[in-house]
Amino acid sequence: MPMVDKLLTVGIVIMLVASIVVLAWAITTPRVGERFTQLAILGPGGMATNYPRNLTVGQDATVLLSVKSFEHRTLNYTIAIVLTNATDNSTTVAQWSTNWSQDHALSPHQAIAQNFTLEHLGYYNRTLNFSVTSTGTWKLQFLLYIPGQPITQDAYREVHLWLNVT
Repeated sequence: MPMVDKLLTVGIVIMLVASIVVLAWAITTPRVGERFTQLAILGPGGMATNYPRNLTVGQDATVLLSVKSFEHRTLNYTIAIVLTNATDNSTTVAQWSTNWSQDHALSPHQAIAQNFTLEHLGYYNRTLNFSVTSTGTWKLQFLLYIPGQPITQDAYREVHLWLNVT
């Protein structure tokens, strides 16, 4: 065999072995995609429509809260629900361990909160029945926090609904 043919044969064998090693690595290495948590509020029918927007003081209203984890690990969360009309929030948490089966009379700047744990691709879906105790234009905020994060206005995730209460 001429020297050029020997070098080409050795080169082809090296490339074949390298491609098998790369293929084995690609198959055995787990891929972790983007990490995030989905937070949404839905109207009473479970769709992104028919939100309660115009209420009277004490009128019952309902929204659905949905949280889904894409964090690729088990994670503890805190959800705080607060009624505010200002961007700077001096909110205090008035109640922990929210009873989701009861109606909540929401007072301005008094949050209710709930701790829960989700595994990767796990859901946390709850119906919130509420009424508002004061007239005005209010921002109903759902603030989601992860471990080690202080309960402030700067939440990990936030969704809100503007309410006009007469």
